[in-house]
Amino acid sequence: MMICFVTGQKPLSMQAELLKNYKKRLVEEFNNYKHLYQEIPTSENIYSKIIYIHADSSNLDVDNMSKPFIDAFKGIMYPDDNIINHRTCSKINMDDYNSYELQVDLLPTAVAEKLDELICNRNSHIVYFEIGLFSANMVFFGGARNGA
Repeated sequence: MMICFVTGQKPLSMQAELLKNYKKRLVEEFNNYKHLYQEIPTSENIYSKIIYIHADSSNLDVDNMSKPFIDAFKGIMYPDDNIINHRTCSKINMDDYNSYELQVDLLPTAVAEKLDELICNRNSHIVYFEIGLFSANMVFFGGARNGA
C-alpha cells in the first residue's frame, strides 16, 4: 500500500500564519488523486516521506516543513498521525535534481505525470508526499543503508 501525491505549492512551516488555509489547499489538491486509492484512510502503522524540490535557496527546516503535511491529512489518509512510525523529509535544490536517482515507476500515472510536468516547467516549488506501510527494515543504525 502506498498513497502519494505531488503539489506545486510552496511548503509552509509550523509557524506560518497562513497554515490553516495552506492545509485546506493541500487537501483540496489531493482530492484530484483520492480516487486512485481505495484503502484510505488506512489504520495500519505507516511511514511518511516528503521530498521538497525548490528552485531558489530554502531556509525552511525540514522538521517544520513536514508537520503541516502530516497534520493536513489526518482523518483523510490516516485516522491520526500517531500511526506514523517513520518519517523522512528531504529538500533538494532544482539545480541539483539531476544528481538524484528518484524512482517514479511505482507511482500512479497521474502523480508521475504531475511530477514530470512540474519538473519540466521548473516550478519553483515541488513537494512530493507519500505514505505507506511501515516495515522494520526502515530502521537501522550507522548511517545510510546501501550508500543511499
